[in-house]
Amino acid sequence: MRAVLAVVCLLHCVLGQPAGGKAKGGGPRLVCSVPGSPGSPGKPGTAGPQGPQGPGGLPGRDGRDGRRGERGEKGDPASKGRVGPTGRLGQRGDRGPAGKRGPTGEASGEGPPGSTGPNGAPGDKGERGRPGVAGLCRCGSLVPQAAFSVGITSSYPPENTPILFNKVLFNEGGHYNTQTGKFICAYPGVYFFSYDITLANKHLAIGLVQNGEFRVKTFDANTGNHDVASGSTVMFLNPEDEVWLEIFFHDQNGLFYDQSWADSLFSGFLLYADTNYLDTLSVICVAGLCRCGSLVPQAAFSVGITSSYPPENTPILFNKVLFNEGGHYNTQTGKFICAYPGVYFFSYDITLANKHLAIGLVQNGEFRVKTFDANTGNHDVASGSTVMFLNPEDEVWLEIFFHDQNGLFYDQSWADSLFSGFLLYADTNYLDTLSEDYA
Repeated sequence: MRAVLAVVCLLHCVLGQPAGGKAKGGGPRLVCSVPGSPGSPGKPGTAGPQGPQGPGGLPGRDGRDGRRGERGEKGDPASKGRVGPTGRLGQRGDRGPAGKRGPTGEASGEGPPGSTGPNGAPGDKGERGRPGVAGLCRCGSLVPQAAFSVGITSSYPPENTPILFNKVLFNEGGHYNTQTGKFICAYPGVYFFSYDITLANKHLAIGLVQNGEFRVKTFDANTGNHDVASGSTVMFLNPEDEVWLEIFFHDQNGLFYDQSWADSLFSGFLLYADTNYLDTLSVICVAGLCRCGSLVPQAAFSVGITSSYPPENTPILFNKVLFNEGGHYNTQTGKFICAYPGVYFFSYDITLANKHLAIGLVQNGEFRVKTFDANTGNHDVASGSTVMFLNPEDEVWLEIFFHDQNGLFYDQSWADSLFSGFLLYADTNYLDTLSEDYA
């Protein structure tokens, strides 16, 4: 304690010395006195006037974080403040995940249609769907048609050129040209042609020509009266093939026209369109390709004979095959054997000479048609035709039905004798069965 008092005394002496005070000797003078015992506290003085505010001090350092206080009680909800001004549009953020589907809204009236948007990029190829219900093949609307029948209004046409049949009775598709006298094929397939020519005062040597080549020749030696020469055949044509009638020998153009008495006609029609051609026209059904051509059965033949005076009471053997679709005519037996049930057409045009002719069309041993022509010594033509229904395995042929009346005559240069036939319409039930099996 005494040491403390000594230090305090020394500081008092130093600080209490007047500035610049010196002793007489010129050195400093130190005055030091020992303080007495403290007196009683004085009365507080009156407060002096407030001094001017001093300059702000430098900011102090941040104090340490205080301890976390206890959680206060939940305050009363504040009232909603005013909406502040709209801020500037910020940059577009990434697209968020799709939200849950909201409830369906109430139906409202349709708005006006919007403008068509641009085409989107092609999507990925989807999986193959299940087979659908089989469609209907409407083959009837796909089958091409071509048919004509024409006459002539003049007599004695020139030879070695197409005869101009200028009187049109029918011309489906316009494939017969009256300016050229030619039928021009448009659809590939099997065609039937026939001609029935009235002659008078002259003989008649007429032939059916395909692309410049005679396919059938008919000769009828006229005796001064009116007569009729006929011919018919079946043949296959390709597009642009041409068919016409022509006089093939000089001054044998006895074709005669009389408006009041006689017509001379040339006819033809498409019997079966080519199967492959018809298949390409067919519609595509859901269950597969609808091949209409494959569903239509075809049976047609046209045959000639290369000998004269055949034996009677037996099938005549026509051994010269002009056409035999399906091979249903048998040259070894002389019989056509039915393969498809349906309606058939048969015709025959027989040249005769030197003898009468008694010939008939036979079905399963029963005569269906008989023709008799009493020959006068010259060439003549006997014809016949009919329509009949056949069942599978039915047989049809030609036969001489009377003794020594077998005047059928063959001449390679002048005359043919032909037997022809074809399926007109397949039986409906049979065709339906084919369609079901195919589907």
